[in-house]
Amino acid sequence: MTIHLEDPACRSVPPELFFPLGYGREFTRQIEEAKAVCRSCPVYRRCLDYVTANPDLAPEGIWAATTPKERRKMREGGTLQEPRPRLVVA
Repeated sequence: MTIHLEDPACRSVPPELFFPLGYGREFTRQIEEAKAVCRSCPVYRRCLDYVTANPDLAPEGIWAATTPKERRKMREGGTLQEPRPRLVVA
């Protein structure tokens, strides 16, 4: 399989990962695992722009390493607590 630079990282994992259910440690672990996939994604910035510009199209789930609550805060003028690390291409 050939992976192109513009392929979203989420295509290689089950979609359920981005829609965590439950509570407690397992819920938190799943959110962090989904965010880790997003942080490694070459289209992270485009995804973040899309999801913040179109809140009605993505009201639930993890998108661009953000939860619905974090996206609401961003739209209201807040900032994310956790900055995305820069991707360095060697």
